[in-house]
Amino acid sequence: MESSSREEERRERRDQILARQDEAFRNADRRAMRRSLIIWGAVGAVVLVVAAGLGWAVWEATRPLPGESVADEGRAHVEVGTPIQYETYPPASGPHYPATAPWEFFDEAIPPGFWVHNLEHGGIVLLYNCQANCDSLKEQLRGLYGKFPTSRYGYPKLVVVPDKQIAGELTALAWDRRLVQITYDEDTLYRFYVALLDQGPEDAP
Repeated sequence: MESSSREEERRERRDQILARQDEAFRNADRRAMRRSLIIWGAVGAVVLVVAAGLGWAVWEATRPLPGESVADEGRAHVEVGTPIQYETYPPASGPHYPATAPWEFFDEAIPPGFWVHNLEHGGIVLLYNCQANCDSLKEQLRGLYGKFPTSRYGYPKLVVVPDKQIAGELTALAWDRRLVQITYDEDTLYRFYVALLDQGPEDAP
């Protein structure tokens, strides 16, 4: 009887040891599975982010530029004060004065001969035409200097000038490119600016 009892105790201890080993193996398998799920989940997230980034880049690269193309009228320099006749108004290229306009907001009109030179340097010109009270529009346009990205030269290449000859409230210009807005649309202006900044035929401040 005593021998049988010891044998039964040994079997119980062995069964307990085997049970603990089985539980340890199952726990190890569960931990390994969790690690695999975490790793594959992270890999999947990275793949999705990269794919989304590539998709966005392709979409940005292939979607049309904002605005419309304007025929190139050359880039000859003429003396300041020389009368200039442009084939298209407002001009997006053509003869211009040797000096550029300052990259700033203007309350008074300035001759196109100055700001066409800004277009040649890869800048953006915004012409505005207020039919009534202009304070709100002027405030929005002044605010663009704090919102639009800087050029490679460290400042926004943006000239804002009043012009009573344009159609609509606003016309945005880049070299050989034009965007007419009946009413102010900042998102579209931003896309025009970003897409065409520093894209003029002359890389200069």
